[in-house]
Amino acid sequence: MKLLFELSGEHPDLPVAELECVGRVLDRRTQVAVAECPDPGAAGRLALTHVVMEYLGECEPTREAFASLLRDLAITTEKPFVGRVKLIQGNRMDAAHLELERLIGSLIAGPVSLRDPVEEYRAVVSEDRCYFGRVLSRIDRGAFDARNPMRRPFFHPGVMMPRMARALVNISLVRPGEMVFDPFCGTGGI
Repeated sequence: MKLLFELSGEHPDLPVAELECVGRVLDRRTQVAVAECPDPGAAGRLALTHVVMEYLGECEPTREAFASLLRDLAITTEKPFVGRVKLIQGNRMDAAHLELERLIGSLIAGPVSLRDPVEEYRAVVSEDRCYFGRVLSRIDRGAFDARNPMRRPFFHPGVMMPRMARALVNISLVRPGEMVFDPFCGTGGI
């Protein structure tokens, strides 16, 4: 399945390297990537990703091109939905995000619900491309923060932060149920 990923901005290359553990990266821009993923559920293990979406299309970063993409997709839904737009710094979009969100709401046939949506359609504009998808999941990055080393009963100044530890485990391509040999385990960060 072709998926769209809104990536963290913590590092320019690590989020894409981690993404390669769940699929083959087809395209990438700053904080966004498109990948072919045989098992979309595996994307839930990513640590340097914010949002996982079903890839619906992409276009030039103009209001007209985005409206044309939405018309061509001719999306119809019976579920209450919301349209959201993320403009990555340095994008070349010629319209404001609120204008684009209104465009999503007006060109998708179905009930709009800003308070209690069941589905979310999201555009991510980065550099010279506007990507569009339907949100499948959000990564609970707060779960990593809850395992922060400062909350442990012991502390070592050279400890690795949980989010980075997860990303490195993913990059190693270890699969669920497999073991990782960590000869320098210290406080058990990995």
